[in-house]
Amino acid sequence: MPKKVCLVSGCNRNYKAKGYCISHYDRLRKYGDAMPDKPFQRKQGGMCSVAGCSRKHNAKGYCATHYERLQRHGDAMADKPLQMRRAKGAACSVAGCNRKHAAKGYCYIHYRRLKKHGDVMAHKLLWPVRPSHRAMMP
Repeated sequence: MPKKVCLVSGCNRNYKAKGYCISHYDRLRKYGDAMPDKPFQRKQGGMCSVAGCSRKHNAKGYCATHYERLQRHGDAMADKPLQMRRAKGAACSVAGCNRKHAAKGYCYIHYRRLKKHGDVMAHKLLWPVRPSHRAMMP
């Protein structure tokens, strides 16, 4: 059985729905016309249009982070630095801690301390330590 191709003349893409390829079908749904004479725009290999950003283009001239900021806040916030993701399996950034990082460069324990107390080095025993019942035994 031969593969079905798009109904638009000159388009050799595989059939998706109602006789059209996915691109022409999307145009048909969005605009009511498949627009066979309008070429498809493909942007490949571009860089983010925000000055100083060297990330790969994702959408509308922006990298994924700047585009998300644009969508959420209406501004790409070019002056706000990008947070670099840590490598998978990287260790906690607190000196002497070798646990796996969970968020913002800290392991789960240090991150929770930061959220709760505002300091990753806040001692986990903030209340007076009660003597254990075993220490009371003669």
